[in-house]
Amino acid sequence: MAISLMKDDSGEFRLNRFIALAFKSRVALYEGSWEKYHEGTSFGIPGADYNKYFSIAANAAKTIMDEGPYGINNTTGTINDYANLFNQEDLSTNPEIMFWKKYQLGFNATNAQRYAGFIPGDTGASKAFIDSHLSIDGQPIALSPLYQGDDSLQYEFMNRDPRLNANIYKIGDAINPTNIITRIPIDRGGEDRSTTGYFIGKGSKHDMVLQQMDFGSTTAFIYFRFAEILLNYAEAKAELGSLSQGDVDESINLLRARVGMPDLTIATIINDPNWDFPSLSPIINEVRRERRVEFGVEGHRQSDIFRWRAHDLFKISPKGFKYNIADYADVSNFSPFVDANGYLEPYQDSHPNGLGFDPDRDYLLPIPLDQLTINPNLDQNPEWPSN
Repeated sequence: MAISLMKDDSGEFRLNRFIALAFKSRVALYEGSWEKYHEGTSFGIPGADYNKYFSIAANAAKTIMDEGPYGINNTTGTINDYANLFNQEDLSTNPEIMFWKKYQLGFNATNAQRYAGFIPGDTGASKAFIDSHLSIDGQPIALSPLYQGDDSLQYEFMNRDPRLNANIYKIGDAINPTNIITRIPIDRGGEDRSTTGYFIGKGSKHDMVLQQMDFGSTTAFIYFRFAEILLNYAEAKAELGSLSQGDVDESINLLRARVGMPDLTIATIINDPNWDFPSLSPIINEVRRERRVEFGVEGHRQSDIFRWRAHDLFKISPKGFKYNIADYADVSNFSPFVDANGYLEPYQDSHPNGLGFDPDRDYLLPIPLDQLTINPNLDQNPEWPSN
């Protein structure tokens, strides 16, 4: 009811009907997924009607697609149309951006470019994320003859979905005009280190220095972009079992076209021996892959894993790139953790048996004990101590 009373255009930085529909689609997709994949567990909903929520998510997204003023940013026909979504100070004229935040020096500036454009931030993308990117022929790397292997980043990134190169730095990339990467900084300490060797660069602007000072970045923050609406629609329809080729063409294939990747064709999906979800249908696996790649390092992944009840992905410790000792031969007293196959394993010492996620407990955080004391009618979440 409230959505129907909202304006289609309330002015910049104000909520409108389409933003409310976007939020509705996001929440309904989460709820439907949670109820479906947690069914029969302590986190499930007795008598759940998850298809109701998938329908709500799909319908809200389709309303935006049919009636909204948005479109995929595809003005130059290059990967820059994707990469430049995340490194601008002003997004007011970008057709893909639905709702965003503007920053101003001396008022509310951020530290975004400190990590996107200067230092690795003591983090890194996982090898599983890198491996999820298809080759440019549209085939998974396990099957594509174009895949060059992972003996070096230069080989690993060749002939791959261009979003990989847009989001992760490799040797020779310019972080900014004064900083060219000559060696991935896995040998440094603290925030100067890339933990996995896959140095995240999403949001940087290679030809400019956008960080003027500490907490002096004015890179805009995106709350909702049209790509999410398309992916919400495709996933909800796939979960309902009603995703058609026409649906794919007006959602996922718009995103692939933007970066020059082949279309996803439902009838000719190739079975990937390394799918994350082999027990699910090929189309759900490919929809989830597209979501992971398009939204890489934007902060959606944990939410997706939780709603899909995908804790099996945590059973092994996250890996990094293949370590070549010769590249760091001049570094004294440096011996990173690697697995039996030579891949970086940054959590090998602290989490040798995986991340220790407890599926009977960790999908929900504990209710703070002081809140249980204030309100004795509250029950603690499953498996967490109540005192």
